[in-house]
Amino acid sequence: YHALHSVMAPLALADRLSLVADPSSGATDTLRVEGFACGPAADNLVLRALAAARRAVRGHLPADPPGLAVRLDKRIPVAAGLAGGSSDAAAAIDGALEAWNAGDVLSGPERVALAASVGSDVPFFLAHGPALVEGRGERVTPLHGLVAGPGEEPPGILLVTPAVAAHTADVFAAWAGGAMAEPGVAARSSEHFASELGSGLSTRRLLERAGVLAAANDLLPAAAAVVDGLVPFRRALMRLLGRPI
Repeated sequence: YHALHSVMAPLALADRLSLVADPSSGATDTLRVEGFACGPAADNLVLRALAAARRAVRGHLPADPPGLAVRLDKRIPVAAGLAGGSSDAAAAIDGALEAWNAGDVLSGPERVALAASVGSDVPFFLAHGPALVEGRGERVTPLHGLVAGPGEEPPGILLVTPAVAAHTADVFAAWAGGAMAEPGVAARSSEHFASELGSGLSTRRLLERAGVLAAANDLLPAAAAVVDGLVPFRRALMRLLGRPI
C-alpha cells in the first residue's frame, strides 16, 4: 500500500446493483453481470464485499444471514481509474445490511473498517460526496465541494475513456519504480485544493485552477509508463478541447 492524499468526487455515471435474499441458497451469494465485461464473477469485488459483510455481522444477528442473489448492470468503464468496482462494493455492503435488517448493527467506524478491508477506494463511497482520502484510503474527510456563484451553473464533466486498461497495481508499481513527478509538488497542490474545497470552491475558481490541477496528478507519469501512447493522446485531446486536462 501507498500513503494517499487524494481529492475524490462522485460522478452521476453509475452502475446499477440489485440484490434479493435467497434463503434456498444457504449462505451462498450469486452474482450475474450485464453490460461491460469485468472478468470472472468469482473475482468481483461485490462478492468479496458480501463475504466481508457477512463475517462482520455474524454473531450480532439471531441467525446467519441468508445468501443474496445479485445482479450488476455494469455501466462504468472497467480499469479506467474511475473506482467503479469500489463503488459496487460499497453499494453491496449497504444493500446487504439492509437485506439482512442489520443496518444498525455496525457503528460508523466499523463500517469504514469493513469497507477498507475490501479495497482502498471503498470507504470513500460512504461519504456520499466530495472527500479528501488519506492513509491507504481508510481516512475519509468530507469536503464542502463546489459553490455556485452568481449566474454560475454547476460544471459538467467530459469523461474520455480510451479503449485501454491501466490496472492500478501496475501503475503503482511503475510509480514505486521511479516514474513520478517532482517529489512534493503534487502533494502541495492536493493539500491546497482540499483546503479550497473544504470551505467551498466556486466554479469560476475551479476553472482558473484547471491548469495547475491537471499537472498535480502524481500518478500520471506512472500511467504513461504503463500505457503506450498516453502522452501524445493527452496532448492531442488538449489541443482539440483548448483546455488543460
